[in-house]
Amino acid sequence: MQVGTGPTVARQGLRALWHGRGRLNQNTPGSRFKFGLEARRHPGGSPFSVRAGPPVSPGFKNAIDEIVTTNKIVLFMKGTRERPNCGFSNTCVQILNRLGLEYSTVDVLENPQVREGMKVYSDWPTFPQLYIGGEFYGGCDIVQQGYESGDLIDAVEKSFE
Repeated sequence: MQVGTGPTVARQGLRALWHGRGRLNQNTPGSRFKFGLEARRHPGGSPFSVRAGPPVSPGFKNAIDEIVTTNKIVLFMKGTRERPNCGFSNTCVQILNRLGLEYSTVDVLENPQVREGMKVYSDWPTFPQLYIGGEFYGGCDIVQQGYESGDLIDAVEKSFE
């Protein structure tokens, strides 16, 4: 499993990007779902169901824990930053790039075990999956909502405290 990194960009001024924009909604990291629940409602109101697969091995969990804790921002995505293989992954890459953030990526298409294991690890059925400060932030829709509302910047700033 390869982890890619982008150019280093100072985080100074991130809040300035959002000064005066106002808040459209309040999608907070607390809206994430807890492992083990079967039926859930998407924050936007769309129903969907997640069935947890077999538990991840301790070795897999340790490897992912290391990736998400040693990198402030990690995007598990289909493809690479330079060549996203799906529109949702591309949307997340564009948002993170637009914000000028340093982030790492993991291409889940390189290894089917990583792709399936991450669904169980995060208790989230789809990709991309964004982790900020070692915590699961959300998929594309939540990243996009957080970008529009400024909550994404808040989560990033909190991870640097």
